[in-house]
Amino acid sequence: MDTLNITNININLGPQQPAGFPGLGSFGSGFDTLALQRLPQPTALAPISYAPASAPPGGGLDATAQMAQITTQLMKMLLKLMKNKPKKKKKKAKGGGKASQTPGAGATGGTTVPRLASTADGQAIDKYLSKQGSKAGNAQFGELAIKYGQQYDVDPMILLAIAGHETRFGTTGVGLNGLLGVGAYDSDPNNSTRNSKFSGVEQQLKVGAETFANLRKKGGASASDPIEKQTAAVNKAGWASDPNWHNGVDRMYKQVTQAVG
Repeated sequence: MDTLNITNININLGPQQPAGFPGLGSFGSGFDTLALQRLPQPTALAPISYAPASAPPGGGLDATAQMAQITTQLMKMLLKLMKNKPKKKKKKAKGGGKASQTPGAGATGGTTVPRLASTADGQAIDKYLSKQGSKAGNAQFGELAIKYGQQYDVDPMILLAIAGHETRFGTTGVGLNGLLGVGAYDSDPNNSTRNSKFSGVEQQLKVGAETFANLRKKGGASASDPIEKQTAAVNKAGWASDPNWHNGVDRMYKQVTQAVG
Protein backbone atom coordinates (compact mmCIF):
# COMPACT_ATOMS: atom_id res chain seq x y z
CA MET A 1 0.00 0.00 0.00
CA ASP A 2 1.30 3.49 -0.87
CA THR A 3 1.80 5.90 2.03
CA LEU A 4 1.02 9.57 1.69
CA ASN A 5 2.92 11.86 4.06
CA ILE A 6 1.46 15.31 4.18
CA THR A 7 3.48 17.74 6.26
CA ASN A 8 2.38 20.99 4.89
CA ILE A 9 -1.13 21.87 3.67
CA ASN A 10 -1.93 25.33 2.55
CA ILE A 11 -5.59 26.19 2.26
CA ASN A 12 -6.37 29.11 0.08
CA LEU A 13 -9.90 30.41 0.50
CA GLY A 14 -9.49 32.69 -2.43
CA PRO A 15 -11.58 32.70 -5.50
CA GLN A 16 -9.45 30.21 -7.39
CA GLN A 17 -10.77 26.58 -7.16
CA PRO A 18 -9.21 23.48 -8.76
CA ALA A 19 -11.32 21.87 -11.44
CA GLY A 20 -13.44 18.89 -10.34
CA PHE A 21 -13.35 19.82 -6.60
CA PRO A 22 -15.44 22.92 -6.19
CA GLY A 23 -15.77 24.77 -2.89
CA LEU A 24 -12.55 23.45 -1.19
CA GLY A 25 -10.17 26.20 -2.14
CA SER A 26 -6.60 25.51 -3.31
CA PHE A 27 -4.52 22.69 -1.73
CA GLY A 28 -0.73 22.25 -2.10
CA SER A 29 0.50 21.14 -5.42
CA GLY A 30 1.64 17.78 -4.10
CA PHE A 31 -1.81 16.97 -2.74
CA ASP A 32 -3.94 18.20 -5.58
CA THR A 33 -3.05 15.37 -7.93
CA LEU A 34 -2.54 12.49 -5.54
CA ALA A 35 -5.49 13.25 -3.29
CA LEU A 36 -7.95 13.48 -6.12
CA GLN A 37 -6.69 10.26 -7.65
CA ARG A 38 -6.95 8.29 -4.39
CA LEU A 39 -10.38 9.57 -3.30
CA PRO A 40 -13.25 7.26 -4.34
CA GLN A 41 -15.37 8.65 -7.13
CA PRO A 42 -18.83 9.69 -5.80
CA THR A 43 -21.90 8.01 -7.17
CA ALA A 44 -24.34 10.40 -8.68
CA LEU A 45 -27.65 10.58 -6.76
CA ALA A 46 -30.92 11.80 -8.13
CA PRO A 47 -31.92 15.13 -6.63
CA ILE A 48 -34.68 14.96 -4.02
CA SER A 49 -37.33 17.60 -4.28
CA TYR A 50 -39.16 18.73 -1.15
CA ALA A 51 -41.37 21.20 -2.89
CA PRO A 52 -44.63 21.72 -1.01
CA ALA A 53 -47.87 20.33 -2.55
CA SER A 54 -49.53 22.86 -4.71
CA ALA A 55 -53.01 24.08 -3.78
CA PRO A 56 -55.92 23.03 -5.96
CA PRO A 57 -56.93 25.30 -8.82
CA GLY A 58 -58.80 28.38 -7.76
CA GLY A 59 -57.30 28.40 -4.25
CA GLY A 60 -60.03 26.05 -2.78
CA LEU A 61 -59.77 23.16 -0.31
CA ASP A 62 -57.73 20.11 -1.14
CA ALA A 63 -59.47 16.71 -1.71
CA THR A 64 -59.21 15.59 1.93
CA ALA A 65 -60.70 18.81 3.29
CA GLN A 66 -63.50 18.72 0.70
CA MET A 67 -64.40 15.12 1.66
CA ALA A 68 -64.50 16.07 5.36
CA GLN A 69 -66.76 19.02 4.59
CA ILE A 70 -69.18 16.90 2.50
CA THR A 71 -69.32 14.19 5.21
CA THR A 72 -70.19 16.79 7.85
CA GLN A 73 -72.99 18.22 5.70
CA LEU A 74 -74.46 14.78 5.06
CA MET A 75 -74.46 13.94 8.78
CA LYS A 76 -76.28 17.18 9.56
CA MET A 77 -78.92 16.43 6.90
CA LEU A 78 -79.41 12.88 8.21
CA LEU A 79 -79.85 14.05 11.80
CA LYS A 80 -82.37 16.66 10.65
CA LEU A 81 -84.40 14.07 8.74
CA MET A 82 -84.45 11.69 11.70
CA LYS A 83 -85.56 14.49 14.01
CA ASN A 84 -88.38 15.60 11.69
CA LYS A 85 -89.60 12.09 10.79
CA PRO A 86 -93.43 12.12 10.94
CA LYS A 87 -95.03 9.88 13.54
CA LYS A 88 -97.43 7.22 12.36
CA LYS A 89 -100.99 7.84 13.44
CA LYS A 90 -102.90 4.96 14.93
CA LYS A 91 -105.97 4.03 12.98
CA LYS A 92 -109.16 4.31 14.95
CA ALA A 93 -111.87 1.75 14.47
CA LYS A 94 -114.87 3.16 12.68
CA GLY A 95 -117.90 3.63 14.84
CA GLY A 96 -115.82 3.87 18.03
CA GLY A 97 -116.83 0.39 19.10
CA LYS A 98 -114.62 -2.41 20.37
CA ALA A 99 -116.46 -5.22 18.63
CA SER A 100 -114.06 -7.50 16.78
CA GLN A 101 -114.65 -8.60 13.23
CA THR A 102 -116.74 -11.71 13.05
CA PRO A 103 -117.06 -14.03 10.04
CA GLY A 104 -120.40 -13.64 8.32
CA ALA A 105 -122.57 -16.52 7.20
CA GLY A 106 -125.32 -17.28 4.72
CA ALA A 107 -126.00 -14.52 2.22
CA THR A 108 -124.08 -11.94 4.30
CA GLY A 109 -120.75 -13.63 3.47
CA GLY A 110 -117.26 -12.25 3.99
CA THR A 111 -116.18 -10.40 7.10
CA THR A 112 -118.55 -8.03 8.84
CA VAL A 113 -118.32 -5.68 11.79
CA PRO A 114 -121.29 -6.13 14.14
CA ARG A 115 -123.09 -2.84 14.78
CA LEU A 116 -124.86 -3.70 17.98
CA ALA A 117 -127.04 -1.30 19.89
CA SER A 118 -125.41 0.02 23.05
CA THR A 119 -128.47 -1.23 24.98
CA ALA A 120 -127.93 -4.82 23.81
CA ASP A 121 -127.36 -6.44 27.19
CA GLY A 122 -128.41 -10.06 27.50
CA GLN A 123 -129.49 -9.96 31.14
CA ALA A 124 -131.35 -6.68 30.69
CA ILE A 125 -133.27 -8.16 27.74
CA ASP A 126 -134.23 -11.25 29.74
CA LYS A 127 -135.43 -9.11 32.67
CA TYR A 128 -137.54 -7.06 30.29
CA LEU A 129 -139.08 -10.23 28.85
CA SER A 130 -139.96 -11.46 32.33
CA LYS A 131 -141.76 -8.19 33.03
CA GLN A 132 -143.75 -8.75 29.82
CA GLY A 133 -144.87 -12.14 31.12
CA SER A 134 -142.66 -14.00 28.60
CA LYS A 135 -140.71 -17.14 29.36
CA ALA A 136 -138.26 -16.39 26.56
CA GLY A 137 -135.82 -14.95 29.10
CA ASN A 138 -135.64 -18.35 30.81
CA ALA A 139 -134.42 -19.74 27.47
CA GLN A 140 -131.60 -17.14 27.39
CA PHE A 141 -133.22 -15.05 24.68
CA GLY A 142 -130.93 -12.10 25.41
CA GLU A 143 -127.67 -14.06 25.16
CA LEU A 144 -128.78 -15.88 22.02
CA ALA A 145 -130.01 -12.67 20.35
CA ILE A 146 -126.56 -11.12 20.87
CA LYS A 147 -124.77 -14.28 19.68
CA TYR A 148 -126.65 -14.58 16.38
CA GLY A 149 -126.85 -10.82 15.97
CA GLN A 150 -123.06 -10.73 15.92
CA GLN A 151 -122.85 -13.70 13.58
CA TYR A 152 -125.20 -12.19 10.99
CA ASP A 153 -124.58 -8.50 11.67
CA VAL A 154 -128.08 -7.84 12.95
CA ASP A 155 -128.95 -5.61 15.89
CA PRO A 156 -130.23 -7.97 18.63
CA MET A 157 -132.75 -5.32 19.64
CA ILE A 158 -134.42 -5.61 16.24
CA LEU A 159 -134.84 -9.35 16.91
CA LEU A 160 -136.50 -8.48 20.20
CA ALA A 161 -138.73 -5.96 18.42
CA ILE A 162 -139.82 -8.54 15.83
CA ALA A 163 -140.68 -10.98 18.63
CA GLY A 164 -142.78 -8.26 20.28
CA HIS A 165 -144.56 -7.38 17.06
CA GLU A 166 -145.23 -10.97 15.93
CA THR A 167 -146.27 -12.78 19.11
CA ARG A 168 -145.98 -10.32 22.01
CA PHE A 169 -142.69 -12.01 22.94
CA GLY A 170 -144.08 -15.51 22.59
CA THR A 171 -147.23 -14.98 24.66
CA THR A 172 -149.74 -15.00 21.78
CA GLY A 173 -150.29 -16.66 18.40
CA VAL A 174 -147.86 -19.50 17.71
CA GLY A 175 -146.33 -18.90 21.12
CA LEU A 176 -142.78 -19.29 22.43
CA ASN A 177 -141.60 -21.87 19.86
CA GLY A 178 -142.43 -19.52 17.00
CA LEU A 179 -142.06 -16.17 18.79
CA LEU A 180 -140.46 -14.34 15.80
CA GLY A 181 -142.94 -15.83 13.34
CA VAL A 182 -140.05 -17.33 11.32
CA GLY A 183 -141.37 -20.24 9.24
CA ALA A 184 -144.98 -19.32 9.98
CA TYR A 185 -146.92 -18.99 6.75
CA ASP A 186 -150.39 -17.54 6.25
CA SER A 187 -151.57 -20.93 5.01
CA ASP A 188 -149.71 -22.85 7.74
CA PRO A 189 -148.68 -20.71 10.72
CA ASN A 190 -147.97 -23.77 12.86
CA ASN A 191 -145.13 -24.79 10.55
CA SER A 192 -142.89 -22.66 12.75
CA THR A 193 -143.61 -24.91 15.74
CA ARG A 194 -143.76 -28.28 14.01
CA ASN A 195 -140.64 -27.94 11.87
CA SER A 196 -137.46 -28.50 13.90
CA LYS A 197 -135.62 -26.06 11.65
CA PHE A 198 -137.74 -23.22 13.08
CA SER A 199 -139.13 -24.44 16.39
CA GLY A 200 -137.77 -23.14 19.69
CA VAL A 201 -136.25 -19.89 20.96
CA GLU A 202 -132.73 -20.55 19.69
CA GLN A 203 -133.81 -21.67 16.21
CA GLN A 204 -136.16 -18.71 15.91
CA LEU A 205 -133.29 -16.34 16.71
CA LYS A 206 -130.72 -18.13 14.57
CA VAL A 207 -132.89 -18.51 11.46
CA GLY A 208 -134.52 -15.14 12.13
CA ALA A 209 -131.17 -13.28 12.18
CA GLU A 210 -129.99 -15.09 9.06
CA THR A 211 -133.25 -14.42 7.20
CA PHE A 212 -133.26 -10.75 8.21
CA ALA A 213 -129.70 -10.32 6.89
CA ASN A 214 -130.51 -12.08 3.62
CA LEU A 215 -133.67 -10.08 2.96
CA ARG A 216 -132.03 -6.83 4.02
CA LYS A 217 -129.37 -7.30 1.38
CA LYS A 218 -131.95 -8.36 -1.19
CA GLY A 219 -134.02 -5.26 -0.42
CA GLY A 220 -131.02 -2.96 -0.98
CA ALA A 221 -130.06 -2.04 2.60
CA SER A 222 -127.13 -2.78 4.90
CA ALA A 223 -126.37 -3.00 8.61
CA SER A 224 -125.04 0.57 8.59
CA ASP A 225 -128.41 2.00 7.51
CA PRO A 226 -131.02 3.31 9.98
CA ILE A 227 -133.32 0.65 11.41
CA GLU A 228 -136.29 2.08 9.50
CA LYS A 229 -134.51 1.56 6.20
CA GLN A 230 -133.44 -1.96 7.16
CA THR A 231 -136.94 -3.09 8.16
CA ALA A 232 -138.47 -1.53 5.04
CA ALA A 233 -135.98 -3.40 2.86
CA VAL A 234 -136.67 -6.67 4.69
CA ASN A 235 -140.42 -6.29 4.30
CA LYS A 236 -140.04 -5.31 0.65
CA ALA A 237 -137.98 -8.46 0.04
CA GLY A 238 -140.71 -10.71 1.48
CA TRP A 239 -140.59 -11.16 5.27
CA ALA A 240 -144.33 -10.60 5.69
CA SER A 241 -147.41 -10.35 3.52
CA ASP A 242 -148.48 -7.24 5.45
CA PRO A 243 -147.16 -4.16 3.59
CA ASN A 244 -147.10 -2.20 6.88
CA TRP A 245 -145.22 -4.88 8.84
CA HIS A 246 -142.05 -2.77 9.05
CA ASN A 247 -143.92 0.20 10.57
CA GLY A 248 -145.15 -1.95 13.44
CA VAL A 249 -141.66 -3.34 13.99
CA ASP A 250 -140.17 0.16 14.01
CA ARG A 251 -142.59 1.28 16.75
CA MET A 252 -141.77 -1.79 18.78
CA TYR A 253 -138.05 -1.18 18.31
CA LYS A 254 -138.34 2.28 19.85
CA GLN A 255 -140.35 0.87 22.73
CA VAL A 256 -137.93 -1.93 23.65
CA THR A 257 -134.78 0.16 23.27
CA GLN A 258 -136.18 2.79 25.62
CA ALA A 259 -137.28 0.17 28.14
CA VAL A 260 -134.18 -1.98 28.11
CA GLY A 261 -131.81 0.97 27.91
